[in-house]
Amino acid sequence: LAKLIRDDKYHQFTKSEQAEMEKLGLAEDIKRMNEHALVSQDLIYFLFGHSHDDDVQFFLDFGRRMLLLSDWKFDNQQERMYLVPSLLQQPAFKSSRISKLWKPKLWGYSSAKDEATEMSTKVSFLLKFGVAFVLDFGETLPVGIYERIICVAVGMSGEDGNSRTPVLNPSRSDIWFGAVSFLHIEKGKKSIHMYALPEDDSAHRYVYVFKSIMRKIETSLFKGKSVAEIRFQVAGESAEERYSFEEARKMKLQPWFAKGELERGTGNTAESIITKNDVENFIQDL
Repeated sequence: LAKLIRDDKYHQFTKSEQAEMEKLGLAEDIKRMNEHALVSQDLIYFLFGHSHDDDVQFFLDFGRRMLLLSDWKFDNQQERMYLVPSLLQQPAFKSSRISKLWKPKLWGYSSAKDEATEMSTKVSFLLKFGVAFVLDFGETLPVGIYERIICVAVGMSGEDGNSRTPVLNPSRSDIWFGAVSFLHIEKGKKSIHMYALPEDDSAHRYVYVFKSIMRKIETSLFKGKSVAEIRFQVAGESAEERYSFEEARKMKLQPWFAKGELERGTGNTAESIITKNDVENFIQDL
């Protein structure tokens, strides 16, 4: 794992390794890994010392199942690419109130001005008026949970050919599910907040999917101990005023519990959603 999940500042390649990478045409692959947390299959073979194909495939399967990486199916890539969320780089500024500093160009929207403006408007609206789906961990957010949530979300997104390319970093991410539906995900010190557009009829699915994912993570990594409570927080209200899952469900708190909400007995349970979106390979062995 340390051959791949590495810090570009502290785990520098030797001169001989750099020369070999140049010779093999992997210089851009290294740059892409360091800047965007995207790793090509060719680079993985190099990092593993040109290991046998079965060894590399075993590692990739292990990474998927433990939610350490996910297949990257965006940007019309011709080669196999993988997202490793643990390698995501923090933007060039620091703040304890990330939500107050929505700056599209710093968060990856520099390629298209109109798209940056669109997302700035949407995210600003959600943070000011939206209802957050919150994974509340109490005292502190365990290391690696946010990255695993990103792995699952990116895996689901990649299954829909109409999804836009996700915009990701270690503190906040925008991930689309088709051309319109998307989640804005923010990582805090004690919780993870997710936002969906008010008119998003698919938002209720995400609640059940990530509720199921958390159960599986708790079973595997925390010996079945519940480490997160599911809460819903209306913008402008304090953390103490958050609604429980059952309270929000009874209130039909939109967009998470709106028309078309999944009910037990319909066949559209969280487990079936996971299967439909082909991410069961990520979690079945957790």
